[in-house]
Amino acid sequence: MLQSFEGRYASLNMLGAVTRKEKILDANFEKYRFQLIPSSNGIFGVERRFLGIFPLNKIGSLELAKIQIRRTEFTGRELLTIHYNNEYWFSADKLDFKPFPDTWETALGNYKIINSDPHGSPEEIRLLKKEGVLELSFKNPLWYSGTGKIYLKPISETQAVTTGIGRNSGETMRLIDINGEKGLAFWGYKIKKEPS
Repeated sequence: MLQSFEGRYASLNMLGAVTRKEKILDANFEKYRFQLIPSSNGIFGVERRFLGIFPLNKIGSLELAKIQIRRTEFTGRELLTIHYNNEYWFSADKLDFKPFPDTWETALGNYKIINSDPHGSPEEIRLLKKEGVLELSFKNPLWYSGTGKIYLKPISETQAVTTGIGRNSGETMRLIDINGEKGLAFWGYKIKKEPS
């Protein structure tokens, strides 16, 4: 059972990994690092230790005793489902690291929306390849300050879907042609690739 947890994972906006050392599962989701502790009902709790010795009760403001992790399958996808205080929090897709289609490799770069919203649209859009998935980074002060990012998995030569389960997950981004140039269709926008 422990072996089935091992692998790389991506939620909508976070990358992570679960590794196994004998009977211990270590999880690392960006700034969150912890061990998965099995229980008799198949649900895992989490534990974190300072300097590998002293148990901690929190990760930031999160109480570790309230975090539960399950491995589930949904429509052929392997997922880690994370609950906090007995309520669904988020899910992360297990990544299979299939080779990227050439169409997505050549699509990597900087983009600009050509049918922008007069009230504001994402800016400084970049499509990158990161740890086996596509990363779309952007800025949009209407949504939040700083740089946003989401992760997508290519499912064909021209389509990729956002990772995870839940709100904004499972959305499709398509490669399109915009007046002979590479482009993306996403969020209702036409997004044209800028020259390198």
